[in-house]
Amino acid sequence: MGTWFANTLPHRRLAVVLAGIIGLLMALLLVGTARAGGGCQITIEPGTIAAGGQFVVSGNFGADAEVHLVPGEDVPPPEDSEPVYTVPPDRSSFSATITMGADTQGTWTVWGFIPATECGDSAILTVTGTLSDTALATDGRGAWSALGVLLVALALMGVSRFTVAARRDSA
Repeated sequence: MGTWFANTLPHRRLAVVLAGIIGLLMALLLVGTARAGGGCQITIEPGTIAAGGQFVVSGNFGADAEVHLVPGEDVPPPEDSEPVYTVPPDRSSFSATITMGADTQGTWTVWGFIPATECGDSAILTVTGTLSDTALATDGRGAWSALGVLLVALALMGVSRFTVAARRDSA
């Protein structure tokens, strides 16, 4: 019986040491994440819009949180940055629709944070050029294309009828 205890003791120590190391690593990972981001998250929908379009920014932090738009990717807001939206004091989360200007093409960093705290997050927004409205073109090309398709269809129907009639007469 003394031999069994002597053989299993190092295995138990190893298990306890490994459990302690894993526990410490997990604690450091969680504490580091909480300290860096403060648990605040921001999302935008959609991530790509046309210039002059709208997007919705949402976050799980509120009470005087600010939303800032900064040109460029992962660019922090400058000291004199003015918020495009401020969360009312009685809210714990927010969702706001923001309209981009017609001349705002490019990549933008959307920041949400509570001033004077470490609670903040960012997301990337891509603003593309405006699309021209080709559906309402009035140059008449659409009508001529439709007429051309109709004439080709009528011609093919006439050829097929002529072929059927010729086969019938030859039989």
